[in-house]
Amino acid sequence: MKSAVSHTTTPRNGKPRRSLGVHITLLVIMLALAISGATIAVGYNIFESSTKRSHFETGERLTTTAAAFVDADSVPRYLDTLETDEDYDRTLDTLCAIQKGFDIMALYVFTVKADTREVVYLYDTDPGENRAELGEIESMDGFSDEYNEQILLGGEVKPVIEYTSRYGWLISVTKPLYGSDGSVKGYVGVDFDMNRIMSELMDYLKILTII
Repeated sequence: MKSAVSHTTTPRNGKPRRSLGVHITLLVIMLALAISGATIAVGYNIFESSTKRSHFETGERLTTTAAAFVDADSVPRYLDTLETDEDYDRTLDTLCAIQKGFDIMALYVFTVKADTREVVYLYDTDPGENRAELGEIESMDGFSDEYNEQILLGGEVKPVIEYTSRYGWLISVTKPLYGSDGSVKGYVGVDFDMNRIMSELMDYLKILTII
C-alpha cells in the first residue's frame, strides 16, 4: 500500500519550483511595505501641515494680544525722536514677557517707509545678537515681493514661511497697528524658528518610521 507523500515539482534543471504559497507570501510582504511607506508619507504630510497651521494660529493670537499693549499713536513720535520713556519701557517689558512665555524666536514692532522700502524697528524682543534697537533700519529685500507689497499696501498681512537675511527660514505672522485716525502706524510681527520646526518634523518622521 502506497503512503500519501507530497512532492515538490522539480523542473528539468533539478531546482524545485517555488510553490504558490511562497509567491503569495512575497506579494503580501511587498504590499505591506508599500502600505507602510504610504502611511508614513501621508502621516508626515498631515503632521507637517497641522504643525504649520498651529504656528500660524498661535502667531495670530500672539500678535493680536501684543498689539493691545502697544500705543499705535506713539509709533511716529518714538521714531522721530528716537527717545524712550516709562511707557516705552513698560511696553517692551510686556512684549518680552510674551515672547519668553510662549518660547517664540522674536516678537517685534516695526513700520515701513514706503518711499525707500525700508523697515524701521520700534520694539524687538529678540534675546540674541539679532535684536534691533529703536529706529534701526533694515531693507525689505530679505522678504518675498508678495509679502513686501502686502506690507506697503497696509492692512492685514497673510502669514508666510519666509527666508530672511536676518534669521534664515522662519514662519512669520504680522498684524497691523491701527492708530486713532484709522490708519496703519506700524505692525506687530512674530517669528517662529523654522529650523526648530523641521527638527520636530524629522523626530516625528523617525518615530513614525519605527512604528
